[in-house]
Amino acid sequence: MGLKTLRRVLLTAGAGAMLVAMTAVVPAAATPPSPLAGYASGTYITIDYPGAVQTDISGINNLGTMIGYYIDAKGVNHGFIYQHGRFTPFNDSNAGTEPGQGTVGSGINDFGTAVGVYIDSNGTYHGFIYQRGTFTTLDGPSPSTLGTIGAFANFINDFGTVTGAYTERNNVFQGFIYHDGSYTTLDDVNAGTGAGQGTMTLGINNLGVVTGFYFDNSGVTHAFIDVAGRLTTFDDSSAGTGPQEGTQFYGLNDFGAITGMYWGSDTFGHGFLDVAGRLTPISDPNGIPVGFEPLAWGPDDINDAGVVVGGYYTSGASGPILNGFSLTPGH
Repeated sequence: MGLKTLRRVLLTAGAGAMLVAMTAVVPAAATPPSPLAGYASGTYITIDYPGAVQTDISGINNLGTMIGYYIDAKGVNHGFIYQHGRFTPFNDSNAGTEPGQGTVGSGINDFGTAVGVYIDSNGTYHGFIYQRGTFTTLDGPSPSTLGTIGAFANFINDFGTVTGAYTERNNVFQGFIYHDGSYTTLDDVNAGTGAGQGTMTLGINNLGVVTGFYFDNSGVTHAFIDVAGRLTTFDDSSAGTGPQEGTQFYGLNDFGAITGMYWGSDTFGHGFLDVAGRLTPISDPNGIPVGFEPLAWGPDDINDAGVVVGGYYTSGASGPILNGFSLTPGH
């Protein structure tokens, strides 16, 4: 989803307000199009919605079309699609219009079908699919028992399969995979069972490989990859082991490259790209260090050309300002 918004929700979720070395065996379609070394000499481009207070780029497809959200001067979220240098905003009609409410774009596939969340007038999150101007709400398999936090739709592949999560009345996150009207629950067996804990599914590629993270009983996050129903945990060796620390996986492409972040005991978030267990840092050179804040920064998604998108912070008069970015690797 809009991962910066997701982290904000997870930070304030539940009773305690806790957010958000192995080699992953991922089916590979071919050799990744750019070596990791290319990212050190890559080109960063800032992408900010005109007139926005904050902007984040959450997803990118293989045509280079990007999706994200911006926050206006009132503090309301608005989704957008960015293509050929042009922004096209969209807003779910069910979304609230007060600060902290609105619409967030999260993922987009090669057919232009998008997913995201809207925040209603009660502050509850609802996932959606956005296709040809029509919104379809995704509130999990039991909308009548939806928790106060709500539901999230995060990414979508070219087969229309959606990843996300929902909470029931106990406000424990349960990951899901949605396809053609049916939900399949995905819960890591190591996930905590307290409010604000549980499992969050994030990325999905066209091979059906799923990425995400779970919160343990101490509020520490652990990344995972799901290949054909087998979950493997990944913890960055530099990640902290205390509450509000740990490792998270986000988007991935068909070559198995995964975007993610870890939080160490320094409380700062560190973005990375994982290719077959080899990690390279991803950090916009214009950004400033930001700790485990309601809004965080880092890489959100990657397409098959190796282009990474996400957000970074710059200094502002009233505090850090979130800016969207794209990173094209050098050769």
